[in-house]
Amino acid sequence: MENKICIIGSNSFLAQRLITWYSARGAKLSLWGKYPVEGIDADFYPFNFPEKNIDFSVLETQDVIIYCAASGVQASKSYETDSVYSVNAFLPIQIINYLSARAFKGSFISFGSYFEIGNNNEDHQYTEREVILSDKAIPNYYCDSKRLLSRFFSGSKYGINWFHLILPSLYGKGENSQRLIPYVVNGLMSGEELKLSSGEQIRQYLHIDDLVGVIDAVITGKLPADVYNVASDELLMVKDIVAKIHELCNKPYSPPQGVINKADQSMRFLGISPNKLTTLLPDWRPKSIEEGIREYLT
Repeated sequence: MENKICIIGSNSFLAQRLITWYSARGAKLSLWGKYPVEGIDADFYPFNFPEKNIDFSVLETQDVIIYCAASGVQASKSYETDSVYSVNAFLPIQIINYLSARAFKGSFISFGSYFEIGNNNEDHQYTEREVILSDKAIPNYYCDSKRLLSRFFSGSKYGINWFHLILPSLYGKGENSQRLIPYVVNGLMSGEELKLSSGEQIRQYLHIDDLVGVIDAVITGKLPADVYNVASDELLMVKDIVAKIHELCNKPYSPPQGVINKADQSMRFLGISPNKLTTLLPDWRPKSIEEGIREYLT
């Protein structure tokens, strides 16, 4: 029997990978987004909050709902504060309450972020509970709105199978060209001058396909409903990622001089522990950053 999978925010980077994956496997897709996805056999519903919202009654018929919608992700754009909180927290909470009241039997998947940790200087990989309970200062409304959703997950009395996946920095070929890896790769290939921060921040990077693998484990019943950190144990200084890209592109490297300031520089160390997930999925092996970067060069 084919799975009926609904993806809310179907034009996002993650959603595009999920659509490709499940379309090839014969799933019946329902997509909520700003515009249809070309070449995909799916039911499409326009969604562009607040102008076009979601008809919750359609969601009741699905086996799996994946909430990929997000607002305020790109620091270079300006966003209405109400939209950031509504899309990232209040709307998924409304959906959860609606489905719970109707004894929804399917699964709901949402996403948190390790940016919820806040301004952290401690070399420590946070557990799921530590992320959710962090009260460290945060730099923007995006982080605050994601905290709201994670804390609702932790404290609410919902009655459905809800999976909340806390993510580090996602990457992969096809992501926004202004993100770190494609920006550096494209700059080196075109000979453009790179404008970077000093890169002293320590981060985790997760390849998009490794996240899709975990989502598939959720959908195929390999994980119980819960909150999970989905991350590699590989912790990297941002400037070392830039150096690795130079090496793989056969370009000379000199440390960045910090010509720009990034909003996340107050978060010196962001790391989450994947132990809970890997205990249940011992065969899950996320790509190394070198493996992932090579994909951009093909």
